[in-house]
Amino acid sequence: MRGTLVGFYSPRHHGVFTHMGSNTHAHCVAEKPLSSGHVDDVVILEGAKIRFSPNLREAP
Repeated sequence: MRGTLVGFYSPRHHGVFTHMGSNTHAHCVAEKPLSSGHVDDVVILEGAKIRFSPNLREAP
């Protein structure tokens, strides 16, 4: 199954858009069958491609 991991990182938004006690919130969007879901844990294997938005900035 192929998919895209979409998520947020912020050490200052616990309980806002991350869960309490967590700096991250992520979802996976799968291609076939088209589906999505919350990700509680992820392991990124050696050789994986990771792309970041060119407009990253620290949240105020």
